[in-house]
Amino acid sequence: MMIVILLIGIMSAVAVPRFARRIELAELRTEKEFVNQIWEELELHAEEQFESTGTESWPENPLTVLGRTRNVIITYELGIPDEDN
Repeated sequence: MMIVILLIGIMSAVAVPRFARRIELAELRTEKEFVNQIWEELELHAEEQFESTGTESWPENPLTVLGRTRNVIITYELGIPDEDN
């Protein structure tokens, strides 16, 4: 019985850190894919702006190219918004 418990302990000591590392790598991969998607859409937006206006420009809020926005405005006067503003 002690040998079984010892083997389970050794296996879990090896498996848990490897599993945690896999989760971390998956999160990093997802973040990189999201950043690459934003970059590609920004480049496409800039190209479309250049074709229509003659000036290459990006939107003020980069998430608008993905159809994702947040109605949050941070200014020096208001600071970071809370529940009241």
